[in-house]
Amino acid sequence: MSYLTEYLDIYLARLDLHYDQQWALPALMWVDEQRGTHYSHRFLEPGGLWERYSAGRPSPYWEVEECKSSFWEAMDYCRVHFMSS
Repeated sequence: MSYLTEYLDIYLARLDLHYDQQWALPALMWVDEQRGTHYSHRFLEPGGLWERYSAGRPSPYWEVEECKSSFWEAMDYCRVHFMSS
């Protein structure tokens, strides 16, 4: 968890850098859901880092629910194709 939160603290604060923020936040949200934790919540607060970072990006690509949906689809694919039953 610390790698994801550290990454998001650094790169969501840098509005000029576009790397994997749209994957890192939903990854943290996914981990929260799996473990019953709430590490992602502080990034999603109104006026928080995610809102400030994504504000100038009009594409649905930067909407948190779109990012989450894409990540969940990737995790479902991995679960089906790479995890043994």
